[in-house]
Amino acid sequence: MKIHRMKISTLLLCATFSLATVAQPQAATEPITPPYAESFANDAFVNDYTIVDVNNDGVTWGPYLGSVQISYNSNEAMNDWLITPALALEGGKIYNFSIEVMTGSDSYNESFEVMYGKENTPESMTETIIEKMQVAHTVYKSYSGTLSPSESGTTISAYTGAAMPICS
Repeated sequence: MKIHRMKISTLLLCATFSLATVAQPQAATEPITPPYAESFANDAFVNDYTIVDVNNDGVTWGPYLGSVQISYNSNEAMNDWLITPALALEGGKIYNFSIEVMTGSDSYNESFEVMYGKENTPESMTETIIEKMQVAHTVYKSYSGTLSPSESGTTISAYTGAAMPICS
């Protein structure tokens, strides 16, 4: 069963821009200055993102029919991160972030949250953009939050899905 699917994520500052999120940790490149958009319409995004399979179950984020998704693991709780490329943000400014999410069922709640930090590791994601929430819907719905880095520099955001295993 496919549980989380993401169509687009957006980072907004005064006008509409977008931001994205996925791949194994990669060599640092120049931070991206907004505006920035990712639709996940083709597989090229995996070259710029970091995917971290914290629970090492082999089930993790990847491209799927013009979106990015993660499949369900019926034996283990999900702990997988989809991490954006580095973003050059200005301290003290408020950035709006939005994301479209759908789950594989409208009967089983799944949870997700969006966080940010200074490095492309789950441990560095210490600030919250979208609080952890339970969702269950088979159509895309938009969720949004804000981030305001305390100082200028590189900021990285991450989307994490969390699901409990199905107990038979």
